[in-house]
Amino acid sequence: MNYKLLYNPFERYQERTLILVGSLALVAGAVLAFFFKARFDGVLDLHFASQIELWQAFADQGVNVACLLISLGAVAFYMNKRTRIIDMLAVCLFARLPYYLLSVFNVNGLMVRISEEILKDPMALAKGDIAIANLFLLLVFSGFSLLAIVWQLALLYNGTKVASNAKGTTYTILFVIAIIVAEILSKLLINY
Repeated sequence: MNYKLLYNPFERYQERTLILVGSLALVAGAVLAFFFKARFDGVLDLHFASQIELWQAFADQGVNVACLLISLGAVAFYMNKRTRIIDMLAVCLFARLPYYLLSVFNVNGLMVRISEEILKDPMALAKGDIAIANLFLLLVFSGFSLLAIVWQLALLYNGTKVASNAKGTTYTILFVIAIIVAEILSKLLINY
């Protein structure tokens, strides 16, 4: 298997294919978020809720992609004035794909119940009063969340790099700043 495809499919596939897959994933991700009550309330954030509206699930996804497109698009255009917006759209849509699968951890509101149990008694973890199964599930979810974030960031980094033909330390610094800006902007837009 060609593992490079997992973190840099942008060199192999055309933007139309990536946009199609990314758009289908966005719709599927929003539907999963609705059914499993997951709020993607930031570019790098996922929270489970007791209730969510379908429009919120789609709005979250749209805002996140738009914030990534604006911030990473600015970096790409700074690095190369000939960067195409369609290439950046493909990157921003496709890179969210690994993150959408995290919604399923909240099957039957499980993650909400675990969170409420911990919030009810914040010292429950330290005292060992939390069920081993819940603790194990929380650890597994944390591991998968970390993996999804790293995978998403690798896709964004490599995709923007390919789209803009960027190189060097300047690109890396601007990429990190753009991700921070996108996260702040998405939080502001979604929460207000």
